[in-house]
Amino acid sequence: MFYVIQTNISLNNYKKPQDFQSLMYKISNQTWEEFKEYILSDEDFTEKLIKGTMIGYTKPKNCIIEDILINDDFHLEVNISYRSDNHMTNVKFYKVSEDDFKNLL
Repeated sequence: MFYVIQTNISLNNYKKPQDFQSLMYKISNQTWEEFKEYILSDEDFTEKLIKGTMIGYTKPKNCIIEDILINDDFHLEVNISYRSDNHMTNVKFYKVSEDDFKNLL
C-alpha cells in the first residue's frame, strides 16, 4: 500500500500554467509499477473516481498522453491532451510510502 499526491496543472495554448489542483489518495491493490502502467495505458479512466483530499479522476475521459516527462521510483509526470479540443494538462504523480504518510500526520 502507498499514497499518491497528484497535481493537475491546466496549461493554456502557450503551455503556460493557468490553474492547478492537488489531491492525495491511497492505492492498496497495485504496486507503484502497476499503477504507472495503468496511468500510461490507453484505457479510459472515467470509472476510476478518486476520493482523497479532493474528488476527481486519475485521468480524464477522452485524453491522450502526449509526453512522459519523468518516470522513476517515486515520480511520474505526463502531459495529456484532450480529443475534444486543444486543451492540455500537466499531471504529476508522486509516490508516498505508508510510513512516510503516517509521519506527516
